[in-house]
Amino acid sequence: MEFCPICTTSFDSDDRQIHCNGQRCNLAFHQRCVHLTEVHVRSWLDDDVGLFWYCPTCRLDIAPAASSSRVDGKHKLEAEAGEPSAIKRSRMDPSPRLPPEVWTMIFRHLASRELARVRLVCRDWNELVCTRSELMDRFLLKLGTAQFVDDLDEVRHFLALGGGFTRAEFNCENIGKERPRSAWFAALGQTLTTLTCRSIPFGFLYELLRALPNLKRLTIDNCFEYGKAVKPNYELAKLEELTIGFFKNKGHGKSIFPVLQQICPRITILNIREGRYWDFLDQISSFIRAVGKTLVELELSTSDAPDTPDALIGKIAYIKDLHLKRLKILCSEQHLLRLIRRQPTLEQLDCLGSVCYVATLDEISRILPNLKRLNLARVELRQNAAPNSLNFPCAEFIRVRHVDSSECLRFTQCPELRRLEISGAYLPTDALVSLQPIATKLTNISFANCTCDRLTEILTFIQQSRSLTTLELESLRVKIEQDVSVTGIRRSGIRHLKFFDVPKELLSALVELCPDLESLDIKVDLLEGNVAKIGRELKRLRFLALYVSPPELRLTSECLQQISTDFGALRKLQIHACVLPKEKVQEVLQGMRKNVEVSVDYWW
Repeated sequence: MEFCPICTTSFDSDDRQIHCNGQRCNLAFHQRCVHLTEVHVRSWLDDDVGLFWYCPTCRLDIAPAASSSRVDGKHKLEAEAGEPSAIKRSRMDPSPRLPPEVWTMIFRHLASRELARVRLVCRDWNELVCTRSELMDRFLLKLGTAQFVDDLDEVRHFLALGGGFTRAEFNCENIGKERPRSAWFAALGQTLTTLTCRSIPFGFLYELLRALPNLKRLTIDNCFEYGKAVKPNYELAKLEELTIGFFKNKGHGKSIFPVLQQICPRITILNIREGRYWDFLDQISSFIRAVGKTLVELELSTSDAPDTPDALIGKIAYIKDLHLKRLKILCSEQHLLRLIRRQPTLEQLDCLGSVCYVATLDEISRILPNLKRLNLARVELRQNAAPNSLNFPCAEFIRVRHVDSSECLRFTQCPELRRLEISGAYLPTDALVSLQPIATKLTNISFANCTCDRLTEILTFIQQSRSLTTLELESLRVKIEQDVSVTGIRRSGIRHLKFFDVPKELLSALVELCPDLESLDIKVDLLEGNVAKIGRELKRLRFLALYVSPPELRLTSECLQQISTDFGALRKLQIHACVLPKEKVQEVLQGMRKNVEVSVDYWW
């Protein structure tokens, strides 16, 4: 097996080998290691041209300055000046000669800011990062009006280099006629997979997309059309996701969807967030019908219109080849049921409209037996609609947002449920009791802006949920004030706790109830006694985040002093909206161990 002498790695089947033309040398090198461009390689491989390439060793043998027998300073400098750049970099490069795959694994652990600094170290590392899509996904290329108008020449030169970017965002607001040419994006189009376009004329957009054949995700927002409608003669065969936001034009968008239908024939995800559906219902339904065979996810949501028009729901419901797995829609209960009756294979449903009757939920559970994710954004139960036990046998995630503190829905027949989020609901005792049968597999639960009768009921529920690992409590209100005690309650195995605007008595009880906590996010008024108890009880705590927004909440220097000394297992500390002087915070945290990562955001 052959190895490259520079990087000491073997050759893959798709690697191009560069052989030295030296008389007594038969070494082979990677093209990337010898830094030969495609133009150089084509010229070197062409027999009619007659060019030769020599490895660094053979180059020293034929270089007059390098073959000199004198070793004084003058000739030594001349010899080094005649050396190729690869040898100079090998002498200057302090890093070990590791395979590119190993460097890629190392660079994956860096954030985008640190990865940008890596690209400035040397040309080899810059080339490595630019040629690895998993690393270039960290970067976002942003070009706006300032660049297109003031630095158009620099933009042209920059786009010609390509840069290996996989994500880009273009904002062409008020650029006028000084817009870039579509041919400038040819090099960028070889690697670009995600594009967001804002305030761009559709005519220029169609020309631009022609130069980006590898796009997989496209977002169009606040775009407009003028002049005659165009008919592109190309397709984006790799495009999978299309998001259409607000747009404005003289023709009310009637020519936009037919053109997109021709350009994007095989998309799998379609998000339409334009509110003026009634202007082009036929165009939208025709577009969905054209991509129906490949479409698996559809979103029809907007803040400009109260509901999706009934006419559009009717047109979509009767598309024969449409078999959705994920649906997000803003409509009434009747329209929702009308649509999902034609989509029994749905696995994820996001209902953004109001749900007023439990019978609607019963019908959803009957129609969609394979539903895995359910999101009800607005539940407004009528007074005569008593909560019933709901059956979603395959559901793994359920989020319910109640309005006007309506009584919590009961989810008793959900054996596969892993995560449950309830907000704005009243939690009576029987509602918490109804959750106990599904607590055998429930790992994450969240109560936000909810009301309960007693805090002990929350503690009892936590203790009985033996599989629970993550608990989030935010703005929890209690009807009956009482002393909280964990005497006689078995300890819980919760590892992560988020505690925002909840009575401090409950925090003290949870610290005793959950001794195995590893991460704690709290937004509450802390005193020295609270901090001391947290440090004494939570011996495994590794992450602590404090939200101390004034004037309601405060954090004293004494509390910080206890955190720096009493939390032995802590590895990361975050303080948000700190009002203490920066110098005081730095002085107090000097005793913090060096292996603890500290991040402080100040209020001013």
